[in-house]
Order: sequence, then C-alpha cells, then structure tokens
Amino acid sequence: MPDFLQIALKNDGDSSNIHAYITGLAIQQGSRRCLLKSDGNDLYFPQNPPAIGSPLAEDCAIPLGPPGHTTIVKIPQIAGGRIWIVEGKLTFLLNPGPALVEPSVLNPSDPNAQANFGFCEFTLNDAQLYANISYVDFVPRIPIAITLQQASGQMQHVAGMAPDGLDRLAEGLRQQARNDGRPWDKLIVQAGGRNLRILNATHGNAVGASFEGYYEPFIEEVWRKYSSGPRMKVDTQAGPGVLEGHVNH
Repeated sequence: MPDFLQIALKNDGDSSNIHAYITGLAIQQGSRRCLLKSDGNDLYFPQNPPAIGSPLAEDCAIPLGPPGHTTIVKIPQIAGGRIWIVEGKLTFLLNPGPALVEPSVLNPSDPNAQANFGFCEFTLNDAQLYANISYVDFVPRIPIAITLQQASGQMQHVAGMAPDGLDRLAEGLRQQARNDGRPWDKLIVQAGGRNLRILNATHGNAVGASFEGYYEPFIEEVWRKYSSGPRMKVDTQAGPGVLEGHVNH
C-alpha cells in the first residue's frame, strides 16, 4: 500500500458551511495521535497540554466549499482514523497525555452536543485500506457516502442515508413507540426544531430510554431453536466462507 492517499471530499449538500476534520494515529510517526491541518496536507501532532480540556493549538477545520465543490486532502498511513463531517465547526479538546477529547453524542454538556455532524472510519496501513460508514453509536442527520476506485478501475460505493433518511427513520421510531409502548421516540435527539441524530438503543440510558427485557424473549426463542438440532450458518464474508455452528451446553 502507498505511504499516503489523496482523498476527494465532495460537498453534495446544500450548505456552504461544511467542514471536515481528520483524526487518527500516524503509523509511520510512532503511532502518535494526529489531526490533519486545515490545509488538508500537513499533520498536527498535539503536545501535552497544561490542563484538562485545553484547546488545540492548531485550526484543523478543512473547509469543503460551496455545494458541488470537491476538496482534495492528503492522508498518510493512519490507524483508527476518522473523517468527521460537520455543518459549521467542531470543538476538539486535549487532556494531559496528550489525549484527544473527541465530540460525544452521549454527553449533553459536550460543546458539540447541538452540532450536526457524522463521521466515517478508516485505516490505511501497509496491508490494506479499510473504510466504513459508522452508524454504531448513532445515525447522523448529515449523510455521508464513500466511493473507492481501485488501481484496476473497479469502483466500490456505499451510498449512506438518503437526504430525508433521518426524518423517515425518526417517524418510524415514533410509530414503533406507539405500537409497543417502548421509548423508541426518546432515541431521537432534536435541535433547532429538527431531528439532529438518532442514538443506538444500547445508549438509551443516556436519554432516559430503557429497553431492559426487550430482547430476552427473542433470544430465548433463538436459543431453543438451535438447541433442538438445526445448525446456524454464519457468512464470514472472508476466506473461511460460510460456517455452521450449533449450541453446545
């Protein structure tokens, strides 16, 4: 794999106030914590700050320009990388270490709690480029898509959410709350009169939404099925292919 990649960040939205931040561990620099500077080319390595919650010494907001504009950035080999996309700007802080304090969707006092942001994750090393759109903790309002063009010319594309995807998902959760009486609607975080993001149900306690006992009947049903003879098939989507398993107790 190359020492770096040029990545095209295209603003397909309707706002000119969109910025990107790129964070991760610089593999070829001793895996030091780094951010890409606002020029989209040079790396910023935070120094050990004097206090908890210290500001960054460098502006790392990369402007993506008006709708339809494409910004080219140079990303070196990075582990645990994230490309953050936000309407406006984000606040990153430093704790002694240095440790980077990233935006949190679970802390209502976080300075980014009302920001419209999302991110995709990636790792570029000597062996591979791995990237995905991460909806593990929450679904953002701002949609993100990824397209990869290989050296052979083959294209891979993950479209992400539709522009109205979050609003449709939110309405579905409100309907589900009416159907079964569970607090699905509390997972919807709003700001400025619009749906901002939807949290994963496993983070429901952060917004007073408990789903205790919800999945236990289904889990017991699955356990009974695979305890009685049928084998479960798991597609590893890798070299081992489709594997079969059974309950052993």
